[in-house]
Amino acid sequence: MVEKSSLLTFVVPTRNRVPYLVRLFSYWRRTHNPYSILLGDSSDPVQLEEGKKLVAEFGRDLQITHVPFDPHPHYPPGKDTIECLSNLMALVKTPLAVFHADDDYVLIPTVDKCVEFMLSHPDYSSACGKAVLLATKSEGTAIKVEGGSRYLQKSVEHNNAFDRLRNSAHTEFSIKRTEHLRESWKNSNAFGFDAGFGEIYANYVTMVQGKSKRFDDLYMVRLAHESNTARKQPDMFDWVFSDNFTRQMPVFLNSISEMIVSKENIPSEDAFSQVKQAFWAYLSQGLVHKYHMAYGRNGEFRQFRRRLATNIPKIRSGWLKVRSYFPGEANELSLEALLRKRSPHHRIFKDALDCITDPKVLHSK
Repeated sequence: MVEKSSLLTFVVPTRNRVPYLVRLFSYWRRTHNPYSILLGDSSDPVQLEEGKKLVAEFGRDLQITHVPFDPHPHYPPGKDTIECLSNLMALVKTPLAVFHADDDYVLIPTVDKCVEFMLSHPDYSSACGKAVLLATKSEGTAIKVEGGSRYLQKSVEHNNAFDRLRNSAHTEFSIKRTEHLRESWKNSNAFGFDAGFGEIYANYVTMVQGKSKRFDDLYMVRLAHESNTARKQPDMFDWVFSDNFTRQMPVFLNSISEMIVSKENIPSEDAFSQVKQAFWAYLSQGLVHKYHMAYGRNGEFRQFRRRLATNIPKIRSGWLKVRSYFPGEANELSLEALLRKRSPHHRIFKDALDCITDPKVLHSK
């Protein structure tokens, strides 16, 4: 029988966030994670030592390899993460890999299903399931969950790369083939991509190389909090009109075009035109969406709802509870729905939630 540790590697970069590692390792131990784990640690010396001790403690139950990484002090936001991932992917020995942050929870039961699928479907380049984003707030060492919403994932199963790019899904945290993930981060590092282009490039490589499958099982729990917003990408409008964007865009378009030529044996001019169209569509949709959220009626309505919820908190909590009973995936993945025992996702969601919110986890190493 093949050992699962030889099939998939979790690739996780971290920096100065030992409490988040304790929670993540606790979840992995609770769910008996059988897969390999590669931890790229760019922490300061004191927390780096704490991380080593943590890996030694949890290493009795988990297959963790701890890789210290010295970040460059003058890199722009996201660049050191790209270099770290490029270095880590060079160490991966399994045919499949999944990247996520130290405050993300990729749920082991659904990982098993995705791994089995990927091994038997060579025309697919990624697999995942449904995902939820939790809004959280730190209270000392504890984490309070204030709400939850769907983090959109979808299948993209068209037969050619152009159609897959035009209907692209967010696959950054999906289970992927190691060769594709390694190529995307290696190239992103070599090209000097910022966080924005690095993320899009990794996604486009996945779309070019094959189809993407999304199962109906809950696959991922992500956390939104102050600690993971400090290094966010710049505003999309500012990013598109920056010198960095102008410099990186031709490199991005040419690289993806060359992949399509190699994959589908079409003229380079056709491939470039396809990538340009798909990328243009992505930018136009993103810019229009961001505009309406900031200045349009959607933005005004969101501000009104926020003021109403602040002034009359029970209106918001009551509405969220009622809405969670309505049909539809967005309501099915609300926090209120996931907390009900009759939810098909309740059990595996609760395993992650307990490790996120229970302060005892931090003292039970």
